[in-house]
Amino acid sequence: MRSPDVAPAFIPLLTVLAVAVVALGPTWPPLLATWRDVYDYSHAPWVVLAVVCWVVARSTSLPPSVPRASPPVAALLLLEIAAWLVAWRAASNIGQQMMMPLILLSAVWLACGSPVARRVSVPLACLYFAIPVWDLLLPALQSMTVAVSETLLGWLSVPVAIDGNRVTIPEGTFQIIEGCSGKRYLMMALAVAVPLGSILPLAPRRAVVLVAVTTLLALLMNWLRVMVVIYAGHVTDMTSYLIVHEHLSLGWALFALLVAIVCLLARWLAEPAAVSPAASAIRVRPADRSSHTPSVTRALRQWISHPVVLGTGFLLCLPALGVAYARMALSTPPEMPAAQLPRSVSPEWSGPKSPDTVWSPRFQGAASELRGAYGGAGRRVEVYVATYHQGGQLGAKLVSSSNLLLPPDWSVILERALDDPRIPAQLRGARTIEAVTPQANRWVVSYLYQIDEAVTASPLLAQLEYGVRSWHGSMTARVIAVAARCHDECQPARRDLAEFWSQVGARLIEP
Repeated sequence: MRSPDVAPAFIPLLTVLAVAVVALGPTWPPLLATWRDVYDYSHAPWVVLAVVCWVVARSTSLPPSVPRASPPVAALLLLEIAAWLVAWRAASNIGQQMMMPLILLSAVWLACGSPVARRVSVPLACLYFAIPVWDLLLPALQSMTVAVSETLLGWLSVPVAIDGNRVTIPEGTFQIIEGCSGKRYLMMALAVAVPLGSILPLAPRRAVVLVAVTTLLALLMNWLRVMVVIYAGHVTDMTSYLIVHEHLSLGWALFALLVAIVCLLARWLAEPAAVSPAASAIRVRPADRSSHTPSVTRALRQWISHPVVLGTGFLLCLPALGVAYARMALSTPPEMPAAQLPRSVSPEWSGPKSPDTVWSPRFQGAASELRGAYGGAGRRVEVYVATYHQGGQLGAKLVSSSNLLLPPDWSVILERALDDPRIPAQLRGARTIEAVTPQANRWVVSYLYQIDEAVTASPLLAQLEYGVRSWHGSMTARVIAVAARCHDECQPARRDLAEFWSQVGARLIEP
């Protein structure tokens, strides 16, 4: 009895991946720009090339593709596409990019079956090493590096003062910037460990051990690098080669040592799980083209016409349909009256007065920008409101790396919530940033985002709110920021901001 025609896996697999990549077209231009412009992700094209080669190599030995109806997988793919559409509408590049590997894997799972999806899950997961999701770890990694530096310098009897991300010793000050956080060490070390754990291969528990140890070693190696530089500055009175000239070579040397240790550790963990002779003896017999080509062709036609595959194709068309609908039906800006700051708000807060130009926020593409100041009895609070009336991708302008609450030459000391019982509950989530100017003057800046009636201090939630709400029509959004200059200390300025939010804040967020 002749077995039914079954499509070989590699053609359906590569077809589904190609369709999904094209379907997510709007995700690619910002990602390519990141690879081109951001040094920390200059390795990304090589990661993608390695993933493509890895998938192609595995596809030649995959089991045949047998699509089966799986409502949970279909629902999962639909949910992921909906999340991608929300991220696109909110112009959250990182949101779109984070969904991309998940959509690719779910599409393969649905159209080619779970055995094929399992075999390509790790290669597709490695795409995250080419996506700037690692930037989300920056604040935590910087804080950890500062805390470790303070502790180790104390053990070495080196006087140290910590001010935000700045580490000051008697000989000078070091800024723990992005390059010192250890993000690149961690990302690249895991980009070596994860493929090794899959290719060798390692048992699941051993793979978890490899990833955990690699993470710890990457952090330790970066902390060692930072400590060597700071201690060299201490013992040489800031005249060390690492201070005066460069310390990149030290970083590369330690990273090479880190990669060598990770490779040796992976090899050591893989030794008990060596490839069995039975597995190594498997050979793929060359296909008899004369007898199998018609059968393969028929099987591929049957696969393409399978209802599950057609359903997968329809789902992968939804991103393009959603983008087209938004651009045609949701792109007309609403008619809005001219905005202005409230006047004569209270006896304690008279204004608006002429603003102080030292604090100069920048929000590109705003429909209106309002500047002013309120105060009295020796108190003064600066106010800035940027409003956007647009039906397109508003989040690209409201929340963007090109929009700045602080001038670019200001240094952030700390950021935290402005929690004061006098502030109305709707405004109590306002965030405050304490920053210092190049002239060593300190300011406290507090801000909120407003999307229609929703108010939040989180840029991520502001984008999410817009991404969801804007599908119902054109939206209005604004950023509201208030600032006060510190004098002897910043606590009075924070109290003034809390009082201003409690008495005037509701007037600023009125539509």
